[in-house]
Amino acid sequence: MGYAGVYHEYGSFGWEGYTGYYRDDLRAPLKVDQSKTWEPICVWAADSYPSSTMYVTFQASTVYVPPDDRDYMLELLSVPDGIVDAPSPGTVWYLPLVGKLTLSLPTYRTTDGLTSYHFAFTISEGPPPCGNGEIDDDEQCDDAGESATCDDDCTIAECGDGTINVAAGEECDDAGASDACDADCTLAECGDGIVNPAAGEECEPLHDSCCDASCWFSPPGTPCDDSVECTPAAVCDGSGACIGYLLDDCNENGIEDLCEIEDGLSRDCQPNGVPDECDIANRTSRDRFAGTLDGQAFGDGIPDECQIAECRFEDERQKSVGSDSEHLDRRRRGARETRDSSD
Repeated sequence: MGYAGVYHEYGSFGWEGYTGYYRDDLRAPLKVDQSKTWEPICVWAADSYPSSTMYVTFQASTVYVPPDDRDYMLELLSVPDGIVDAPSPGTVWYLPLVGKLTLSLPTYRTTDGLTSYHFAFTISEGPPPCGNGEIDDDEQCDDAGESATCDDDCTIAECGDGTINVAAGEECDDAGASDACDADCTLAECGDGIVNPAAGEECEPLHDSCCDASCWFSPPGTPCDDSVECTPAAVCDGSGACIGYLLDDCNENGIEDLCEIEDGLSRDCQPNGVPDECDIANRTSRDRFAGTLDGQAFGDGIPDECQIAECRFEDERQKSVGSDSEHLDRRRRGARETRDSSD
């Protein structure tokens, strides 16, 4: 904190030069709420002093540095009788902490300092201390110490403010991500779910299937889970992305065949893992009710073997209901009648 006060040395001839000190050491560490005034400080010249102007310099000590949160004031209390052109009593100067304050005064020669220039040196109170439990000037908060909402420097607790606040759940605070601290003020560690490039992380395996145990991108071609159903061939691209590829999509609708069957979007009555419409289109199965009428295709899309197995129709040898062509003719007539009635 430093010291505040004055000290000087005087002899039988008064002031002892430019760098003279007062003999009485009046320095003292002051309490925060304490102010103090030293008076009178007497200034005069010896009878042998030749100049009509005397210079008095005040300078803060560089060894016992005074606190920078106070004011240091010099006030002229009185001027010797007979002196003209001197500053008026009551004049106040504020002393700088760096540099000097030099006053030029009409010379007053005497051997009795009691009749000389009289000054008062005052040190103001310091600001109210942070931590007293009361919000004072320039304080954002004051909880008499660290709390979940207030740092111990009386600023609002916030991750990223550069002040570690354990009461607010902070493990560290480097005013942003660093090699040791994540941006959320937790200690940086691979696997914590937070990608921290400052700590050398490219990714986090908790959230990325293309991230290895060292928090680096998995090599290209590494199997991964793209979180999309029915893309069993998903692989990493080497930059952290998981790319899914379809193995089988016979009807080119963007859905894996097996998933399309599992989700009930296509039938697989064989079952052979291929949607029925693909078996029929590839002529690996037959739909004997399929045909065209006036350029429009029709059919029920069910392979014949499934029709038989499900008893939707029976072989002509069992029921003698006519040939395949008769069945087709009946379906065509029915389709035509349906069309005519709609017209």
